[in-house]
Amino acid sequence: MTANTKFGRLEFENLFISEEVAGTPLADQIAAKIKYGSRSIIAGEQHPGNGLLLARNNGAFIKPCPGQKGSICCGYWVVEWGMGCPFGCEYCIIQNYTCAGDVTLFLNWEDCHREIVELRQRISGPIRLGTGQFGDPLALEPIFPLNAAIIDWTAGMPDFTLEIKTKSAFVEPVMQARDARHVTLAFSLNPQETIDRLEHGAAALEERLAAAATAARASGCRLAFHFDPVIPVIGWKEKYAEVFRIMHHYLKGLPVNWISLGTFRFPKGFQEYVEKYHPTPAFSPKNFTRRPMAKYVISGHSEKKSTVSCGSASVNIFLTPPSTCAWKPRKSGKDSKTRPSPAVISSAFSMPA
Repeated sequence: MTANTKFGRLEFENLFISEEVAGTPLADQIAAKIKYGSRSIIAGEQHPGNGLLLARNNGAFIKPCPGQKGSICCGYWVVEWGMGCPFGCEYCIIQNYTCAGDVTLFLNWEDCHREIVELRQRISGPIRLGTGQFGDPLALEPIFPLNAAIIDWTAGMPDFTLEIKTKSAFVEPVMQARDARHVTLAFSLNPQETIDRLEHGAAALEERLAAAATAARASGCRLAFHFDPVIPVIGWKEKYAEVFRIMHHYLKGLPVNWISLGTFRFPKGFQEYVEKYHPTPAFSPKNFTRRPMAKYVISGHSEKKSTVSCGSASVNIFLTPPSTCAWKPRKSGKDSKTRPSPAVISSAFSMPA
């Protein structure tokens, strides 16, 4: 499969369509927007491999973030719209769950809509829902415009934040929305050298930042940025400082809700997948030691502050461990385990003027 940052037609070697969605308008629309070698009708939602599968989600669309065993999860909710990504990032953990380049898309959107409405009715207080857990949603949006639909469904919902995370520069769903003020448009960032070496098919750093600025100014959405994973490179301090300098250039004065920092996860067996899909992998397991997953969030309301120089300006960044990053635990029922629920998400901090 191929993809590019200019959003030409996506190519798949095979198109598989589940019997449950064959002949539906959405399945026909997607088939008309892509290039593929062969087309097959299959039973069920198990991906045969090597292509795009259109299927029905017979489970739940809206799920609590799975987090990591032994960790305090942040109370995030995720949309399981399918699985897979057209980009070929060598470090991507999704390769542990699906073959690189394979994509599954669930087409029963009416169930997704119903579950979001039920979530808002069931959960009191703020909700943070994300669409970027199982792949890059905006990279697939030109053929699968579910994010545009979710923006519309959730507009006007009280205390509701929709996070849409991407490495692309395709922001039309946010810019064209009737109301995107509840949207946090998030971009995964790295130095351009890392993007060139490891994030195959993804948009360039400045393309992402230009898209972020354009969307925020046009739609009133807020922004977020994820340095996840942070990749060790020679001269890392200067290279990441350069990223912040470029961020300052594009984002000066715009509302940034949060910035997160995540370590590179290298689970058991991941090396085999990397070597299978990338003949000259950039990572080796000998460079890693076994540790719990670490992730930190930069937030305007934290006590641990650091400063990064951005050219002639400085950006104050705030590091918060996940157990305290704007979320608090509660009991969801007398027979339930303790589960986190969201507290108020911190207000944005602006890049320095």
